[in-house]
Amino acid sequence: MSEAQLFYCVVLAIYLSECATLVRRDSVILVATWLSSWRIAYPSGLLGSEARGLFLSNPVPPLGETLVAQAWPFSLSPEGAYAYVALTTHPEGRAAQDGPFLPWGAVRNIVVDEKRVIVDGTVFARADSAATARGWAELLSSLAKAHPADREDMILRALRKSLDAPDAARRRTAFADASRWLRWVCVALLVHVFAVCPLVWINGPVIQLWPILALVMFALTWTVALMFFRAHRELYGAVSGDRGMVTFMCVTMPPEAMRACDYLSRPLLEGVHPLAAVHALLDAEGFRKYARAVLLDARQPIRPECRTDLPEALQAEGWYRSRLAAELEAFVRARGLDPADVTKPLPPRDSTSKSYCPRCDAQYALTDGVCSTCGDIPLVRFEDSAPLIA
Repeated sequence: MSEAQLFYCVVLAIYLSECATLVRRDSVILVATWLSSWRIAYPSGLLGSEARGLFLSNPVPPLGETLVAQAWPFSLSPEGAYAYVALTTHPEGRAAQDGPFLPWGAVRNIVVDEKRVIVDGTVFARADSAATARGWAELLSSLAKAHPADREDMILRALRKSLDAPDAARRRTAFADASRWLRWVCVALLVHVFAVCPLVWINGPVIQLWPILALVMFALTWTVALMFFRAHRELYGAVSGDRGMVTFMCVTMPPEAMRACDYLSRPLLEGVHPLAAVHALLDAEGFRKYARAVLLDARQPIRPECRTDLPEALQAEGWYRSRLAAELEAFVRARGLDPADVTKPLPPRDSTSKSYCPRCDAQYALTDGVCSTCGDIPLVRFEDSAPLIA
């Protein structure tokens, strides 16, 4: 293998490795490829761990977008915080959760270590981005310092802020404006490295032309780095995050520079609930389908709803779930949809369907039984007069 071939193998390996990302299983991934609309995806439950799953993003990142929205992985109540939530729309069930319950009066120190929120030396929550972890830490710290009578109102305000769909839409528009020219420079760098350089190497005098090829590549990587730095500062202001590190990688590593738009979009939906993100990006039918899954799960989550016997934790989880369910229904109603209509039972697929799961919509030929996928939730019989799907 020649040195040029070895170089391209290394560059391609680095480039392809960046396509694979580990994402928290309690996150929702919003994907759009070139000339296609947005769709919902989930991290793999097979590849990864019980808490994180592998997701393969667009292999040509300048021609597609991937955004991640993560709901709170903890339950809050006026009495304390419990590092557990019962709700999930992941097709393979909720992620592994084994965090502690922390009464507000016992909280002393909250710090952020990269993407982890650490409370009094114990890992309380893990986020998909450092910006999200910082936001959670600030919320927990403010609740711990607040007067007990004010905490309920603070939690509800924070929930409503996470469900601010206009804000999510504004962020998406701001990102599109800030990254428009950056995306085209990334495309130019991609074409130069993986098309122009190999063609010259195969058909032309490489010795004479390599200084020009190298100069063009360095010019493109520096342009990407500068445009990324400017766009990141425009979108996120003083919150630098990984701005300096990513800018340095764009200058020194062309494969990283090609994925600059991915790095720019990672913190975009920080603090936004997946339902608000879906409403901002998907069409009306896509939003309705996801809203149905969210509302059904909120009304009847996977059993057992809570895996603890600690009364304080049970109370916190139940209190938070009931308040969140009410806010989710209010959000759907404010978008012109009736939650009762959105969640009404689907008609049977054919004459063999006798019952259905009220959470996941799976249909069964049994008249009685349980849905093992949802933790043995009892099945509901179809009405004899229910129409068949045409």
